[in-house]
Amino acid sequence: MKVRDGGKERVKLAPNPETAWTVKRMFKLVVSGMGVKEIAKWLNAHGIESPKGKRWGRGGFTGS
Repeated sequence: MKVRDGGKERVKLAPNPETAWTVKRMFKLVVSGMGVKEIAKWLNAHGIESPKGKRWGRGGFTGS
């Protein structure tokens, strides 16, 4: 979606309804003190697949 910002046209970012819950949960886990490895384990333990449909890895939130 594009929006006007003065004389410029910019892209308006919006949450993806299919992934918004997971992203919010990941941020809450970070704020609670969990690291990347622990968050990946939590997501896998709860059956939440990465965007690529795979398990989460400790290499980051790339979904590889």
